[in-house]
Amino acid sequence: MKKTIASCLVVFVVMLFCLPLNAQENTEVSPVGKIGVYVSPFGKNLVYWPSGLDGTGGYDNDGSFSVGVNYIYGIKSWLEFETGLEYSVHHTIFNPPFIGEEYNNSPRKEKMNLISVPLTLRINFLRYFFVNGGGLLDFDVSGANSIDDHTGIGFLMGLGLNFDFGPGFSVYANPYFKEHSLISFSPEKYHQRTWDEGIRVGLTYKLGRQQK
Repeated sequence: MKKTIASCLVVFVVMLFCLPLNAQENTEVSPVGKIGVYVSPFGKNLVYWPSGLDGTGGYDNDGSFSVGVNYIYGIKSWLEFETGLEYSVHHTIFNPPFIGEEYNNSPRKEKMNLISVPLTLRINFLRYFFVNGGGLLDFDVSGANSIDDHTGIGFLMGLGLNFDFGPGFSVYANPYFKEHSLISFSPEKYHQRTWDEGIRVGLTYKLGRQQK
């Protein structure tokens, strides 16, 4: 998992520096701002301990769902800042450790509910494409379960395809992955993290335009 995260970070940083060279060829005027809504109905997740603790059981993916509203501000013709508010539900199956036949060792379903505030950058290139990435501020609003409190700071990265149509509207598809609770506000010494991936589909509307 650590190697995967490190590899993705390296790829994103390389793209961050290289893509603007091509993106500046885009002559379209950037919007001053966009508002939008999006949904990710078929996500996957993995709750895990980064330290690989023994005797703690494990979690299997049982699907994720998220919905959100976002605001996108055009910094340059190729660069935008995105924030908003997102609500997500992560379903898991907890497999408890075996502690004796007299105890219930059956797998059970659990879920984690998060409210997230993304703070990300979006780099536009080749007219229709973009890469996005940045930080997440997560607030865990789950009920009682075996999953650690995930209130904390995480990150996300993605690659998207965007189409403009009509008077200021755009639609996009944005495959992504996220890491929740990378920096946890929980007092737990060995806190859990959650790897989350899916495809975000959204609709935005331009509020105005700025001159280059």
